[in-house]
Amino acid sequence: MTSTLRRFLDPESTKLLKAGLLALSLLLVALGVAMNHMLAAAGVLAGSFAVLLQLRSNLHHNKKGLADLKHALNEDSALQSLLGLPGRSHLPWSEFSITPDALQRFVSYIAFSDAKTVVECGAGVSTVVMARHFKTRGYGHLYSVEGDAAWIDYISGLVKQDGNEEFVTFIHAPLKTHTVGSREQLWYDREIVKERLKGLVIEGALVDGPQGNKGRFTRHAFVPFFSDQFSEGVFIMLDDGHRKDETQIAREWGQQLGVEAKYADTRRGQWILTGQKSIVF
Repeated sequence: MTSTLRRFLDPESTKLLKAGLLALSLLLVALGVAMNHMLAAAGVLAGSFAVLLQLRSNLHHNKKGLADLKHALNEDSALQSLLGLPGRSHLPWSEFSITPDALQRFVSYIAFSDAKTVVECGAGVSTVVMARHFKTRGYGHLYSVEGDAAWIDYISGLVKQDGNEEFVTFIHAPLKTHTVGSREQLWYDREIVKERLKGLVIEGALVDGPQGNKGRFTRHAFVPFFSDQFSEGVFIMLDDGHRKDETQIAREWGQQLGVEAKYADTRRGQWILTGQKSIVF
């Protein structure tokens, strides 16, 4: 306390002032300690929140990892089953091919329903496998619609190598723009396909083409164009069901056919539509 201030204060006031200053100092110290504790607590809370976020992220990745593992195991098991069908050629798997578990499911539907006439949109490994299946049971025929002539030559060569050409008819139909409802979309040349499938009752269909990178809703036209040739218990598998376009297509097909589109949880997903009540998905 300065000497100037002392001149204006009596001894008693001076004592009170000193006591007040001391109390204020202690209060500031206490506030400082409290503030440190609050900052420390805030740091702990922030750290806990960060840990929770990390745990949440890990849980998400672990779930995805478990799903990927489940799909891989299912695909491996299905592949071993498909390889059991007799044939000399190799199976032309690629990154665009239907997954083994989805293909095995389709073959199982064919066997369960005893379907004799099956149409596929998009030739490939499914063509070779279905031909082997029909050869094994002794009857049945696959009509394979494909827009790429060179690819047909390759796949038909594999079918011939297995000696199964009598079970497959290849239909080369280049992509063409069609008006379906309110959409302009690419699909195989309708006139060619209609002529080649004329009078056919379609009991099963695997729709895995045209490729999605050709445009939007490229697989939609199949049901609008051929629903009048479907058998009462027809079943249809639409591959790449995880994509938005295919999901929308499945909904529209279900509305048109009056059946519920059901999702099969594989790596790429498939939409199944069928009038068969006894099939379990």
